[in-house]
Parts: sequence; C-alpha cells; structure tokens
Amino acid sequence: MNDTETTPPLKILLADDDMDDRNLFAEALKGIPIATQLTTVNNGEELMDYLLGNTMNLPDILFLDLSMPRKTGFECLYEIKEDKNLVGLPVIMFTTSFIRGYEFELTLTNTLSGMGAEDYIRKPAGFEQLKLTLQDSITKAIKRIKLRKTGEIHANSTQKIPDIVLKPMNILLADDDIDDCNFFIKALQTIPFLTQLTTVSDGEQLMKYLYENSQHLPHVLFLDINMPLKNGFECLSEIKQHEKLKDLPVVMYSTSNSQDNINILFNTGADLYIRKPSNFTELVQVIHHALPIAVENIFSNGKLKYIFNP
Repeated sequence: MNDTETTPPLKILLADDDMDDRNLFAEALKGIPIATQLTTVNNGEELMDYLLGNTMNLPDILFLDLSMPRKTGFECLYEIKEDKNLVGLPVIMFTTSFIRGYEFELTLTNTLSGMGAEDYIRKPAGFEQLKLTLQDSITKAIKRIKLRKTGEIHANSTQKIPDIVLKPMNILLADDDIDDCNFFIKALQTIPFLTQLTTVSDGEQLMKYLYENSQHLPHVLFLDINMPLKNGFECLSEIKQHEKLKDLPVVMYSTSNSQDNINILFNTGADLYIRKPSNFTELVQVIHHALPIAVENIFSNGKLKYIFNP
C-alpha cells in the first residue's frame, strides 16, 4: 500500500487580455517544479463574474494584470478585497507597462499592498526569466498563505486608497489638431487607469475652461505649445501665476527639441516636456510615461521635472 499522499495541483487563475501573454504564461507554468492547473479570463468583468460564480471553489492564487479592458486591475482588486467571499483570495498583481522608474514603482507597490495584493511583479521580457519570476512569486505566496493559516503572520492591513486609483483620471487635452486628438483618445485605452478626457482646441478656450472649473480641475493637462489665439507658453505662464490653477500638473509637448524652449517651460512650471510623437506607437509610450508622473505628484504632493523623447 502506498502511503504517499498526492498533492493536488495548485489552482491558478490568470486575468490578462493579451493572448500572447496568456500563452506564454501557460508555457512558463509548465516549466516550474510546482504542479499547477491554469484557468484564464481576458477582461475585468469576466474575472469578477467567474469569481462570484465560484465562491465555493476559488483558485489558490490569482494573477491579475493591471491593464485590462472593462475593469482595470485596480478596480478588480478593490472589489475582491471588499467582498467577504473573496477577500481571502491571494492576488498577485503584474504588468508590462506603467512603470517609469524606481520612485513611482515603489509608490505603486506600496499602494497595491495597501489594497490587499499579495505581491506585485513586472512581466519579464524573456521566457526563462518569466519561469523564474513565476516560481519565486508562487513559492513566496504559498509560504505566506501557510503562515497566515497558522496565525504566524496576518493579512496585509488596508490603507486609504487615493481616489485616483478607483475613479476616472480626468485628463484635459489642449490641441487644435483633430487627428492628434483622435489618436490621443485611442492611446488612452491602453493604460491601466480609468480615464475621462476633455478636449479644447485653442488657448483662450483652455483658460476659459480652467477658470470656470477651478474648483474641480483635471488631474493633468496635456498642453500643445503651438495653439491659436493663445499659445502654450502663454497658457502655462497664466496657469502657474494663478493661485487656484498653479498646482495643476502640466505636460507640455511640441515637435521642437529646443533646449532653450525646454528650459523656459520648466522655469515657468511645466512638470514634463515631451517631443510630440510622430506615430500612434510613440503616442502610447508618451501617455504611459506621462500619466504616472501626474499620479506620482498626487501621491507625493511633489513637483517633478522630466523630459521624454519617444
């Protein structure tokens, strides 16, 4: 008689809208020395429907992508940790994007931990590195789960989550080029935050909008330098000299790479200067780099200066 007890495979649920990433994840799991059973979903709504329909048979670990359609990873994590039937589910957050450096990455890691995430990892570019990352993350999660069951450690304490994580990020775009505005709208769909975009087409319209909404300003303004009626230099100067507008994060962008212009803009109060992208792919890169700066300013109440050339 064989007394060896067979350990059931670890049930892994992967929520990721990228088919290539899902396939790579599945192949990487096969290469680690831990028996696993993988289920996948491809958007936030599908994830929550699956979990709420399987509360008596939840996965052992959920890998949750930050950037998903319909519901972002932030929204899903919040809903999971607010639901009494799901709160105990270990969630490992991951993404390939939205990382702009150590300081913001640390802020994001701490925020996700405060929301109840078990871990936060970046998707490695290489297959072998992905295997090592998954093995390490799963192993650490298993150890923490066992320690919590024995009472040796407690679940992550919750903290107040900034509204920017759970509510739409209000973005104001000042640009007189209709094609550029349409590209901007499409590019916003690639980021892991909910967004609400308002557009204006000239400098006078921009300032009128800001003055009329000074009590409810956008989280960030993307400001084209070359606009009719009042250019970006004039608008930036007016914004930074006004008591109710001066703290608005402003991302300036232009086709110019003039260092003199960049220095003037930063001295006037711009948070970021971007060379205006020439194609959609570069615009996506711009937004992925620029929005974390706005968020980081919200978290840290700091004023940071960056130049980005896609």
